[in-house]
Amino acid sequence: MSNNSRFTWDEAKMIANQILKEKYGLMNELEIAILQAVWNHEDYKDVAGKEFKDYTYIRGVASDLWKKLSDIWGVKVTRTKVINGLEQEWLKSQNTKFISDGGDNNLILESPDDGPVGLNSGFYVVRGSTETGISLY
Repeated sequence: MSNNSRFTWDEAKMIANQILKEKYGLMNELEIAILQAVWNHEDYKDVAGKEFKDYTYIRGVASDLWKKLSDIWGVKVTRTKVINGLEQEWLKSQNTKFISDGGDNNLILESPDDGPVGLNSGFYVVRGSTETGISLY
């Protein structure tokens, strides 16, 4: 992934391949061209011209790609929604990052969005005395 926090075409392609890989395999060159055209706000006719394929054929391949993603995500995916869906997947992947500790183990960086944190966490907040003495029972 890129070192900046901006969602790029290369990251979109990588996320799409990661999502599709297990169930359907990696995207083929035409599916990649279709996804890149959507990324670039191009029409299927543009893809047909660049790839020397029939427009109807391109639409069919695109429809099959959206159906595969719909199946995996459990929601209807269209050319207008696919980039947002991939960006959401990318954002989720940004919440948990792995760093090498120099050995064979990987450490998971903690995020305050992951829920309750431990007492030794850098995200732990010591509450003021106004909350002491409150009985929950």
